[in-house]
Amino acid sequence: IKPAAAPIKKFLIVSPLTAESGVMTALQAFNLDRGVRLKITFHVYGRGGSSYVAALRSYAVAHQLPVEFLPVSNLNTDMAAVYKRHDVLLHTPEWDEPFPVTPLQAMACGLPVIGSTAGGAEELLRHGENALTYPPGDAAQLAARIQELHFSPALRCQMAETAQTEVMGKFNDTVVMDQVENFLSVSQAQTM
Repeated sequence: IKPAAAPIKKFLIVSPLTAESGVMTALQAFNLDRGVRLKITFHVYGRGGSSYVAALRSYAVAHQLPVEFLPVSNLNTDMAAVYKRHDVLLHTPEWDEPFPVTPLQAMACGLPVIGSTAGGAEELLRHGENALTYPPGDAAQLAARIQELHFSPALRCQMAETAQTEVMGKFNDTVVMDQVENFLSVSQAQTM
């Protein structure tokens, strides 16, 4: 977890690049925040259809946004290093993603998260406690959350610490395996 005195400059999005990914909403929020003169950059890791990626790139160029679209060769081995090179994760889905793994990984690496409340993220992310949240597709609210995180370094650190502790305690291999074994034992007992 980066100290409160460390500025946040690099925002990260890791997502399939599809219309329901919310990446366009993030770019629109980034454009809204330009008036506040935040010195931040966006790095978008993901792949998608050529027409949607072209639309994202066109929007970024037309609005002169410092955004880089980067590929990831191996999501399983490369992501921990990617998370560590960034300051904040934006989790922007606009569909009912059942179990969001990306914010869990980022939280485990000590990144503060700003996430939409779509799908399973609504149960995982608690606004002001372990993340900042916004309604899916709401660029103005996302822009406000980016500013809130930028101008509240103590909150940023507290949320990252809370999130990291929760992820390490609730989602580590041992805990998850125990939960699966308990579920299977109960299921087996009920069928007998």
